[in-house]
Amino acid sequence: MRASAHKRATAPRRRKRAVDQAIESSHHTQSERHIGSHRTASLSTRQTMVLQSHLSKLLCFRYASAMTKFEYIYEIAADNHGLITSAQAREAGISNNELVQYAKRGRIAKVGHGIYQPEQWVPDPSDTYAWAVMSVGPGALLYGESVIAMLNLAPTNPTRMFAATPRRTRRKLPNSIKVEWLRGIKPTATYNGIPCQSAQDA
Repeated sequence: MRASAHKRATAPRRRKRAVDQAIESSHHTQSERHIGSHRTASLSTRQTMVLQSHLSKLLCFRYASAMTKFEYIYEIAADNHGLITSAQAREAGISNNELVQYAKRGRIAKVGHGIYQPEQWVPDPSDTYAWAVMSVGPGALLYGESVIAMLNLAPTNPTRMFAATPRRTRRKLPNSIKVEWLRGIKPTATYNGIPCQSAQDA
Protein backbone atom coordinates (compact mmCIF):
# COMPACT_ATOMS: atom_id res chain seq x y z
CA MET A 1 0.00 0.00 0.00
CA ARG A 2 2.82 2.34 0.91
CA ALA A 3 4.62 1.58 -2.36
CA SER A 4 1.46 2.21 -4.33
CA ALA A 5 0.90 5.48 -2.55
CA HIS A 6 4.51 6.51 -3.18
CA LYS A 7 4.10 5.82 -6.92
CA ARG A 8 0.93 7.91 -7.06
CA ALA A 9 2.72 10.73 -5.23
CA THR A 10 5.78 10.76 -7.51
CA ALA A 11 3.91 10.35 -10.81
CA PRO A 12 2.94 14.04 -11.11
CA ARG A 13 6.54 15.01 -10.47
CA ARG A 14 7.77 12.74 -13.27
CA ARG A 15 5.18 14.13 -15.67
CA LYS A 16 6.18 17.71 -14.75
CA ARG A 17 9.86 16.88 -15.22
CA ALA A 18 9.11 15.30 -18.60
CA VAL A 19 7.11 18.36 -19.67
CA ASP A 20 9.93 20.67 -18.53
CA GLN A 21 12.48 18.60 -20.46
CA ALA A 22 10.28 18.68 -23.58
CA ILE A 23 9.90 22.46 -23.32
CA GLU A 24 13.63 22.90 -22.76
CA SER A 25 14.38 20.62 -25.73
CA SER A 26 11.96 22.61 -27.88
CA HIS A 27 13.63 25.91 -26.89
CA HIS A 28 17.05 24.42 -27.58
CA THR A 29 15.98 23.24 -31.06
CA GLN A 30 14.49 26.63 -31.91
CA SER A 31 17.68 28.31 -30.72
CA GLU A 32 19.78 26.03 -32.94
CA ARG A 33 17.54 26.81 -35.89
CA HIS A 34 17.90 30.53 -35.23
CA ILE A 35 21.69 30.25 -34.98
CA GLY A 36 21.80 28.13 -38.13
CA SER A 37 19.66 30.66 -39.98
CA HIS A 38 21.91 33.47 -38.75
CA ARG A 39 25.02 31.59 -39.90
CA THR A 40 23.45 30.99 -43.30
CA ALA A 41 22.57 34.66 -43.59
CA SER A 42 26.09 35.64 -42.50
CA LEU A 43 27.63 33.23 -45.00
CA SER A 44 25.43 34.67 -47.74
CA THR A 45 26.53 38.19 -46.76
CA ARG A 46 30.21 37.18 -46.82
CA GLN A 47 29.79 35.57 -50.23
CA THR A 48 28.16 38.73 -51.53
CA MET A 49 31.00 40.86 -50.18
CA VAL A 50 33.59 38.54 -51.74
CA LEU A 51 31.85 38.68 -55.11
CA GLN A 52 31.65 42.47 -54.92
CA SER A 53 35.35 42.60 -54.06
CA HIS A 54 36.24 40.36 -57.02
CA LEU A 55 34.09 42.46 -59.35
CA SER A 56 35.73 45.67 -58.13
CA LYS A 57 39.20 44.17 -58.66
CA LEU A 58 38.22 43.00 -62.12
CA LEU A 59 37.01 46.47 -63.12
CA CYS A 60 40.13 48.07 -61.68
CA PHE A 61 42.28 45.49 -63.51
CA ARG A 62 40.58 46.26 -66.81
CA TYR A 63 41.03 49.97 -66.30
CA ALA A 64 44.66 49.51 -65.22
CA SER A 65 45.31 47.23 -68.20
CA ALA A 66 44.00 49.85 -70.62
CA MET A 67 46.17 52.53 -68.99
CA THR A 68 49.18 50.23 -68.97
CA LYS A 69 48.81 49.52 -72.66
CA PHE A 70 48.75 53.21 -73.49
CA GLU A 71 51.79 53.70 -71.28
CA TYR A 72 53.52 50.94 -73.27
CA ILE A 73 52.66 52.79 -76.47
CA TYR A 74 54.11 56.01 -75.14
CA GLU A 75 57.26 54.34 -73.78
CA ILE A 76 57.97 52.59 -77.08
CA ALA A 77 57.30 55.80 -78.99
CA ALA A 78 59.57 57.76 -76.65
CA ASP A 79 62.45 55.50 -77.67
CA ASN A 80 61.63 55.90 -81.37
CA HIS A 81 61.26 59.66 -81.89
CA GLY A 82 57.61 59.59 -80.88
CA LEU A 83 56.73 56.78 -83.27
CA ILE A 84 55.46 53.24 -82.85
CA THR A 85 54.74 50.71 -85.57
CA SER A 86 51.90 48.20 -85.47
CA ALA A 87 54.55 45.44 -85.37
CA GLN A 88 56.14 46.95 -82.25
CA ALA A 89 52.71 47.28 -80.69
CA ARG A 90 51.93 43.60 -81.33
CA GLU A 91 55.18 42.60 -79.62
CA ALA A 92 53.97 44.56 -76.58
CA GLY A 93 50.61 42.75 -76.63
CA ILE A 94 48.66 45.58 -78.25
CA SER A 95 46.46 44.61 -81.19
CA ASN A 96 45.82 46.63 -84.35
CA ASN A 97 42.22 47.07 -83.26
CA GLU A 98 43.35 48.65 -79.99
CA LEU A 99 45.59 51.05 -81.90
CA VAL A 100 42.62 52.01 -84.07
CA GLN A 101 40.50 52.59 -80.96
CA TYR A 102 43.17 54.81 -79.40
CA ALA A 103 43.34 56.75 -82.66
CA LYS A 104 39.54 57.23 -82.65
CA ARG A 105 39.72 58.57 -79.11
CA GLY A 106 42.36 61.07 -80.17
CA ARG A 107 45.12 59.65 -78.00
CA ILE A 108 47.35 58.69 -80.93
CA ALA A 109 47.50 59.71 -84.59
CA LYS A 110 48.23 57.55 -87.61
CA VAL A 111 51.17 59.18 -89.42
CA GLY A 112 52.02 56.51 -91.97
CA HIS A 113 51.51 52.90 -93.06
CA GLY A 114 51.21 51.10 -89.71
CA ILE A 115 52.88 54.01 -87.90
CA TYR A 116 51.36 55.92 -84.99
CA GLN A 117 52.37 58.82 -82.76
CA PRO A 118 50.97 59.95 -79.37
CA GLU A 119 49.04 63.19 -79.78
CA GLN A 120 50.84 64.91 -76.90
CA TRP A 121 54.29 64.15 -78.30
CA VAL A 122 56.61 67.18 -78.51
CA PRO A 123 58.49 66.92 -81.83
CA ASP A 124 62.27 66.94 -82.18
CA PRO A 125 64.16 68.12 -85.31
CA SER A 126 65.33 64.57 -86.08
CA ASP A 127 61.85 63.04 -85.75
CA THR A 128 61.10 63.65 -89.43
CA TYR A 129 64.12 61.60 -90.49
CA ALA A 130 63.09 58.75 -88.18
CA TRP A 131 59.59 58.89 -89.67
CA ALA A 132 61.01 58.66 -93.21
CA VAL A 133 63.06 55.56 -92.36
CA MET A 134 60.16 53.85 -90.58
CA SER A 135 57.83 54.68 -93.46
CA VAL A 136 60.04 52.75 -95.88
CA GLY A 137 59.88 49.63 -93.73
CA PRO A 138 62.03 47.14 -91.79
CA GLY A 139 65.72 47.22 -92.67
CA ALA A 140 65.62 50.75 -94.07
CA LEU A 141 68.19 53.40 -93.19
CA LEU A 142 68.75 57.10 -93.65
CA TYR A 143 70.90 57.60 -96.71
CA GLY A 144 73.12 60.06 -98.54
CA GLU A 145 72.14 63.71 -98.45
CA SER A 146 69.67 63.20 -95.60
CA VAL A 147 72.43 62.01 -93.28
CA ILE A 148 74.34 65.21 -94.02
CA ALA A 149 71.19 67.27 -93.47
CA MET A 150 70.31 65.69 -90.13
CA LEU A 151 73.82 66.23 -88.82
CA ASN A 152 73.90 69.80 -90.16
CA LEU A 153 77.16 69.13 -91.98
CA ALA A 154 76.23 71.05 -95.14
CA PRO A 155 73.27 72.89 -96.73
CA THR A 156 70.80 70.50 -98.39
CA ASN A 157 67.36 70.50 -99.95
CA PRO A 158 64.99 70.35 -96.91
CA THR A 159 62.02 69.21 -99.01
CA ARG A 160 63.52 65.79 -99.76
CA MET A 161 64.60 62.89 -97.55
CA PHE A 162 66.60 59.92 -98.77
CA ALA A 163 66.36 56.39 -97.44
CA ALA A 164 67.82 53.12 -98.62
CA THR A 165 66.49 49.59 -98.20
CA PRO A 166 67.78 46.10 -98.98
CA ARG A 167 64.35 44.98 -100.11
CA ARG A 168 61.87 46.31 -102.62
CA THR A 169 58.94 48.16 -101.16
CA ARG A 170 55.51 48.60 -102.67
CA ARG A 171 54.31 51.01 -100.06
CA LYS A 172 52.82 54.23 -101.27
CA LEU A 173 55.15 56.86 -99.82
CA PRO A 174 54.96 60.65 -99.72
CA ASN A 175 56.73 62.44 -102.57
CA SER A 176 59.16 63.91 -100.05
CA ILE A 177 60.73 60.48 -99.44
CA LYS A 178 63.14 59.17 -102.08
CA VAL A 179 64.01 55.48 -101.76
CA GLU A 180 67.11 53.71 -103.05
CA TRP A 181 66.89 49.94 -103.35
CA LEU A 182 70.38 48.57 -102.72
CA ARG A 183 70.74 44.83 -102.38
CA GLY A 184 72.43 43.80 -99.15
CA ILE A 185 72.78 47.31 -97.75
CA LYS A 186 72.94 47.61 -93.97
CA PRO A 187 73.28 50.51 -91.56
CA THR A 188 76.89 51.43 -90.90
CA ALA A 189 76.13 54.06 -88.25
CA THR A 190 73.44 55.15 -85.84
CA TYR A 191 72.84 58.84 -85.31
CA ASN A 192 70.20 60.16 -82.92
CA GLY A 193 68.94 56.60 -82.56
CA ILE A 194 68.28 56.32 -86.33
CA PRO A 195 69.96 53.65 -88.50
CA CYS A 196 72.04 55.48 -91.09
CA GLN A 197 74.71 55.31 -93.70
CA SER A 198 77.88 56.64 -92.12
CA ALA A 199 78.59 60.36 -92.57
CA GLN A 200 81.87 59.50 -94.29
CA ASP A 201 80.08 57.40 -96.92
CA ALA A 202 77.19 59.80 -97.31
